[in-house]
Amino acid sequence: MEGLPAELRRTLAHHLNRVRDMAGLYDNWPMALADRVSIKKRQGLAVYRLRGQGDEGITLLAERNGADVRVINEMWLVKPYLRHAPDAFRSPVCVVDIGANRGYFALFIASRFGDLRLFCFEPERGNFNLLRANLSLNGVEAVELLRVAVTSDQENTKTLWLGNEPGLHTLVSPDAAPASSGRYTGQVEVVDAVNIVPALRSVQAREGHVDILKLDTEGTEVELLTATAGPGLLTAVRYITAEVGYDQEARCLREKVENLGFETWLEPPYFYALNRRVDDWSDAI
Repeated sequence: MEGLPAELRRTLAHHLNRVRDMAGLYDNWPMALADRVSIKKRQGLAVYRLRGQGDEGITLLAERNGADVRVINEMWLVKPYLRHAPDAFRSPVCVVDIGANRGYFALFIASRFGDLRLFCFEPERGNFNLLRANLSLNGVEAVELLRVAVTSDQENTKTLWLGNEPGLHTLVSPDAAPASSGRYTGQVEVVDAVNIVPALRSVQAREGHVDILKLDTEGTEVELLTATAGPGLLTAVRYITAEVGYDQEARCLREKVENLGFETWLEPPYFYALNRRVDDWSDAI
């Protein structure tokens, strides 16, 4: 690559490194790579096989749309959601996944912690069906799946705006976020909804604690976390990881969470919080 501009060399090196990483991650990496770089969206489902020790590999059902491979790469190669997680958790690890999509984060967590309890919330029909199929395909049984949107209000149903990609569905009307309106199809789906406070309180009543609270809801993460800060529910949460964007609301949220005894990191678009008042939760895993 001698003679090329420095920026172009860096870009090429990044892409070559990603191809190398994908070859190490996927058993059938040529198909995954072809789906990732394809300009034209392919039709139908693919089965991607991730490498593991012995027979411990993971099998993933996904659409051949490029977007699913990108999310899988993000979970297993970049690992953004666990960037500031503690080295150990108590056993079993209790995980609440709000905006579970197609189960890629849930399966990544299951591959890291064998003894765990999963509570997954996903409102969109197609995503939910693949979430359920992926967890079943990999024998993840200690899980509760709820096809509902998690909200900060008391409405029993919500309008879900469908995105151009499976990870873009949102409760935020494109009219309220015109800059991102091109990401949506114009179609909507009316979905059941549950308020985050009783939902999280129910999990804590059954499990006694929440080790990992992950949120990826395409625009409502800050209001959801803010709603839980007041009732004191976050004090029984060990680690929070969420996509919160770049605006002032995220900085206000950070201050509120720090006042509850968390150490926080705001690394847009990600937000992380580690509960320093429960540092003795790491007794087994």
